[in-house]
Amino acid sequence: MALSDIRNKVMELGGRFDLDDAEAYVGIDDFIRSGQKTLDKMLDRGKTVARHFQNLAYQQLLLQVPEARTIERVVLIKSDQRYPITKVDLEDLKNAYYEKHSLITVGPPTYWSPVDIRPYPSVVDPTLYNQSWAFDDVVVEGSDEVNGILLMPPCDSASAYTIEVFGKFWTEMPTNPEGTSFWISQHPTLLQYAALYHLEISYRNTEGANDWMKAIKLEIEGLNMDIYEDEDINQMEG
Repeated sequence: MALSDIRNKVMELGGRFDLDDAEAYVGIDDFIRSGQKTLDKMLDRGKTVARHFQNLAYQQLLLQVPEARTIERVVLIKSDQRYPITKVDLEDLKNAYYEKHSLITVGPPTYWSPVDIRPYPSVVDPTLYNQSWAFDDVVVEGSDEVNGILLMPPCDSASAYTIEVFGKFWTEMPTNPEGTSFWISQHPTLLQYAALYHLEISYRNTEGANDWMKAIKLEIEGLNMDIYEDEDINQMEG
């Protein structure tokens, strides 16, 4: 099953073959993408949970995490071991490491906190400000596409560490017609329902949207029950 198959089925069921036009203002992929996000939010754990990896650079203290919904834990991986980094309150972290970041003694990152990375306006030039280092933990352009975590102390190596971020992530949308995703390959009919739900919303058709949502909830409840049962088994075996 590929994205092209989902497109064709949604257009067939919705009677909207005009949405296949690449020049159309609203394409079918918009509804499929919105459908995936709706399903992601409704699935408690399962395949919405993922592990994201990045290497750290020397003196790095801001980690940009793309497509993250929630960040639950962070692990520092070295050549001989891996260990969890302690999550702390952002203000406590900034109060403990209050100096200019280039003056803070570097070391293996030990603490982390979610950080507000979005500036206003959404694009800023740090060189225009008297204290440009204030933007070390800000994404000066493109902040809407990522979440961020602040690491302290700043990293003491350019090649020694890999960071593992564990949390919930949005399902990736395929970039070509033959691409796939978790929802496309494993639950294509459910994704069709979700895309058609958003199509009905665009018509402001409450009754039609509610009908699709009932079907979606019925299927999602079954998936969530499987997840709960699997977690219970894992806990008993542990």
